[in-house]
Amino acid sequence: MIIKKLVAVCAAAAAIGAAALSVSAQELGTAGVYFADEDWLVQYWGGEPGDDGNTAITDVQNAVITGDGEYTASVTADYPVAGLVFLALCTDIESEACPEDMTVSVDSVEINGNAVEFGINGTPQWKDDSGYMRVNIYNTWSDDPTDEAVSADVFDGAQVITVRFTVDGLDEERAPETAAETEAPAAEVPEAAEEPAETSAPEADTAEAPAQTGNVPAIALAAVTSWAAALALTARKRD
Repeated sequence: MIIKKLVAVCAAAAAIGAAALSVSAQELGTAGVYFADEDWLVQYWGGEPGDDGNTAITDVQNAVITGDGEYTASVTADYPVAGLVFLALCTDIESEACPEDMTVSVDSVEINGNAVEFGINGTPQWKDDSGYMRVNIYNTWSDDPTDEAVSADVFDGAQVITVRFTVDGLDEERAPETAAETEAPAAEVPEAAEEPAETSAPEADTAEAPAQTGNVPAIALAAVTSWAAALALTARKRD
């Protein structure tokens, strides 16, 4: 009986850890620097450099968004371009699935490693465009003046374009989900209270674990491990 309870509690502890890891590692979407030059000879529209629609692209560094924080995305062309008709920080996050409180703000735009003046017509907005979320940096097809956030001449000779940006509003939304995931299984652990009084001895050890880990799954696992050891010791004494 003791061994069965031991296995059940250990399985619950493992589930707690797995749930927390899956939440913390969740990928919301990918952001990249999409652009097209004025002659349509150099352009990038997502994916790998050689994918359909992309031409004369040698390197792409897209950012995987997993939560609040600072990110960097860049794209490198095979040769310098004379000018652009479109440049934006685009994501594959569908507008209908985008968290309500999520915001993305562009911190800087660099051309060939040099930062250029940004936001010259106001602050570009995190917006829905054709069903996906993005921030326009230089969009000649838009009627919104903030969508031309840099001067056209900064693109002369552009070969490496880098955008640094900040994501905010995600951690607050995900915190309740994490708590719900980690608290639910923990309620089953106290069933072991039916065992003899000797099993309460390891309480001094379990009290120290939270201070060392600072992590809910790790704390639960440490407590269960100590409790399980006590059960095993009690069972051995009975034999």
